[in-house]
Order: sequence, then structure tokens, then C-alpha cells
Amino acid sequence: DETPGWDKIRTRNLRHKNILDPVLSNLVNNSLKSSIMPAELKTSIIIPIYKEGLKSNPNNYMPISIQPSINKVMERHKIKGTKQALEELPDFVYHNLDNRMNVLVAFIDLCKAIDCVDVNLLLKKLFNIGCPRLEQVTNYNYLCIEINNTFNFKMHINKVNGNLRKVIYMFHLIKNYLTLSVFK
Repeated sequence: DETPGWDKIRTRNLRHKNILDPVLSNLVNNSLKSSIMPAELKTSIIIPIYKEGLKSNPNNYMPISIQPSINKVMERHKIKGTKQALEELPDFVYHNLDNRMNVLVAFIDLCKAIDCVDVNLLLKKLFNIGCPRLEQVTNYNYLCIEINNTFNFKMHINKVNGNLRKVIYMFHLIKNYLTLSVFK
């Protein structure tokens, strides 16, 4: 949390400066409205961390991304989080079941799959099957990678692992046969 990115700004410095609140709020709101993340905020320091096995094998290293501190502040939502979502989930499920509504809960780990997916296509598919608020990020350029201002890395859908394809296919089937209640 306290490791500064390329900008050398520490997170604690941003949290205690009330004068920056309107500026940061404006930056975040404009990024969300325009679906454009400033290039400077997309720049990260990537450090390979050795996991296990032969040190000469690049697959035995895990890349750690150190983002600018502004990103760390932007990604936080003080009131909502994974813990609160999991705490609210049983009430949501029971409430909808009591009201005779169909409920589908899917826990999907996209950590590995996201490395080989056309992000724009994935976001469009998830939006088409009813995931809320994805229309806001369909063209979100934060998910694209640029290396040395010359190479744009686009992830290809033909490399998607089978499990993710099955999940998307399953969602398409379920959407056709059920009325979904989406946990928000």
C-alpha cells in the first residue's frame, strides 16, 4: 500500500491532503464518464517476483505491478468491498428466493483468463448477458496495454481457456431460460 509508483507519491500523502479531494474526485469522475484513463495513470512498474523452481525459467516468476498512488486511492471504495458483498449475499439470496425469484450466483476467478482474453469482447459479452454497469467500461482504455509507445498488446479470444468459454456459454443458456436477479 505504501510503495510509491513511478510518480514517487506515497498513498498516505494523498489521503491527508483535503485540498486534493476535489482534484482527485474530478479526475476519477471524468475518467469514468469518458471511459478514458490518463496514460500517466496506466504506467506501472512491473517487478518479477520469484515463486519456485528453476530461476532461469521465466514461468517461475510472478509479475507484481506497482501502480501510481492515485490509482490506489481511485480503486478504494470506503463503504463497499468484497467482505461487505459476501456478508450481504445470503440476505439477497434468501429475500429473492422468498419472493419466488430465480437466483444465480457465480463466483468467477478471471485472474488467469484475463491474460488471454480480448477484453472488449469479454466486457460486451458480460454486458449482453446481464451483468450490470458494464456499458460504462466497454471501451475503457485502462484494459489495453502499450509498451514503449509502439506496441499495443491486444488479447485474443481464440486463446481463452475452455473454462471461461463454458462460463460465458452457461450464462447465455441461463439467460435464455431464467429471469435473473443480479446481485448489485
